[in-house]
Amino acid sequence: MPELPEVETIVRSLRPRLTGLRIEGLKALLPSLIREKERPRFEGLAGARITGLRRRGKMILIDCSGGRSLLFHLKMTGRLLLCPKNTPPDKHTHLIISFRRTSRDLRFRDVRKFGFVCLIETGRAAEAPEVSRLGPEPFDLDATGFRHLLAGRRGRIKPLLLNQNLIAGIGNIYADEILFASGIHPQSTIENLSRRRLLRLGEMVPLILERPSGSREQPSATTGTGRDWKAPFRTISASTAARACPVPAAAGRSAASASPAGAVFSVPAASGGNKPARLFDRGELLV
Repeated sequence: MPELPEVETIVRSLRPRLTGLRIEGLKALLPSLIREKERPRFEGLAGARITGLRRRGKMILIDCSGGRSLLFHLKMTGRLLLCPKNTPPDKHTHLIISFRRTSRDLRFRDVRKFGFVCLIETGRAAEAPEVSRLGPEPFDLDATGFRHLLAGRRGRIKPLLLNQNLIAGIGNIYADEILFASGIHPQSTIENLSRRRLLRLGEMVPLILERPSGSREQPSATTGTGRDWKAPFRTISASTAARACPVPAAAGRSAASASPAGAVFSVPAASGGNKPARLFDRGELLV
């Protein structure tokens, strides 16, 4: 599932290519994508100009003139692609947005059909049901603010990081990255973490999330140009975790376990505890 960095990369890629374009029409190829009563509102976007693109959590908002915004959630397999108009849509293309005076369409493609699109008021986007439940953006919190956000909470730390009502945008992969950089085992309970460790966690959240949104290009989350991008990390299966572990002292001893928050990879730490394994292509560590 695309997480905050991948979604931010898509927004940054599409923004200069879509801003200023005028919508010619929308065509829903998957009937269930747009509710029947909403269709007239979507059709009313014809003639509207794209005024900007932004991200909220893992969602993409395309702002249009007239005070309306298209909100996309890619979920697990959703993609937003700019394609030549004369390219026939495949069976997984569910929405086509055409523009005037350009040779390309914006297409929403989703193999698993978990993603969705809705139309909301731009000026009241924060009040939309899909947005209002979200917690603050990770970049809006400093280390102290993050620690205060977790104050009084109980339970395992990883599910708390994944709770979109608490903090928006973090998913399974980046939760493991953040916890590793913080020296915290994902199954640790928050009430047993020291103040120093929580401050370290608060420092690592924006640091880990902002790096993949930079200029490095690697295959994974697809951008609107049809090119594939990815954070400089990679995920692997449990069967290959041991031999891929980047910590030499723990080679062959990493372990995978299941949790309500998703798969957890861990390796023995020098202190005798465990840390989630950081599994990525480059051999550099933040700590």
